[in-house]
Amino acid sequence: MRDGDKLRLTGPAGAPFVVTVGPAFTAEYIEERLRTGEWRQSEDAPTSAPAQDQGDSGQGDGDGSAGPPDPRRPSVNDPKSAWISYIVSLGHLSAQDAANYTKADLIEMAN
Repeated sequence: MRDGDKLRLTGPAGAPFVVTVGPAFTAEYIEERLRTGEWRQSEDAPTSAPAQDQGDSGQGDGDGSAGPPDPRRPSVNDPKSAWISYIVSLGHLSAQDAANYTKADLIEMAN
């Protein structure tokens, strides 16, 4: 474990996260958390790739292609109204129809 290494870990409640070895999380600190069982290494443990931004699903523009994500696509943390506007801009539904769906439904529809 060296400075700059990114590790995929699981916290005490089972939530996955990525930590970068460095001043904030030294190798000794991480090793202590792993030794005590507070953190566990994920199956795909160390990674040199940067952590994916949590606000983007990374699934492209929803048409099954591996192209870049749509820059208009709202973050999953954005309000339902942003998702309604996005779905309407894609031409999937009218604003009145989209308002009848849950935010989760609208996000799924955009995938």
